[in-house]
Amino acid sequence: MTMKGREFKRLRESIGLSQSQLGRELDLYVRTISKYENDDLIIPKVTELALRYTVDKAQKKVRGKDER
Repeated sequence: MTMKGREFKRLRESIGLSQSQLGRELDLYVRTISKYENDDLIIPKVTELALRYTVDKAQKKVRGKDER
């Protein structure tokens, strides 16, 4: 099952990144991210996995700071 735009946006916002910041992180245009979030483009599995990895990495970084 493919990721929907709503979930893509929720994950991006959960780590406090703007579309521009996520675009730099994933090497995507802001316009592409906007189209994903509005369900105007199907989100490729590789992009979904890259986003989930980025979210996981950011959450681990925050948890590491909390443990100090």
